[in-house]
Amino acid sequence: RIHHCLGNHARAGSCYRIAMDGRFGQRDQNGQVQNHPIYCRIMYNLGLVLCETGRHREALEAFHFCVKLCDSLHEDEVVASILQHVGTTFSVEYGRSGEALKCFKAALRMRRRLL
Repeated sequence: RIHHCLGNHARAGSCYRIAMDGRFGQRDQNGQVQNHPIYCRIMYNLGLVLCETGRHREALEAFHFCVKLCDSLHEDEVVASILQHVGTTFSVEYGRSGEALKCFKAALRMRRRLL
């Protein structure tokens, strides 16, 4: 995360990908990385780095993966933040205001539940 904060997006993206490859994670008997809340945060941060470097399609893919993972772990705060970023990407980068509005409304519903 320090590379991300310092604006070294390429290095940050590499670090997030290494972490998601499971080099720092637990693996199950099939060799798959187990679901863990830290992976929600890693994928969220990777999506942010991809957005900040103009790689919006890849960012949406990272966010989509993250939402599925976070939903299974009940990480609603992270999902709400992701939906907000996805909505912004749909609106600003793709001009898809209808889809953006759906994301923003879903994020608001989640935020209200968290209060």
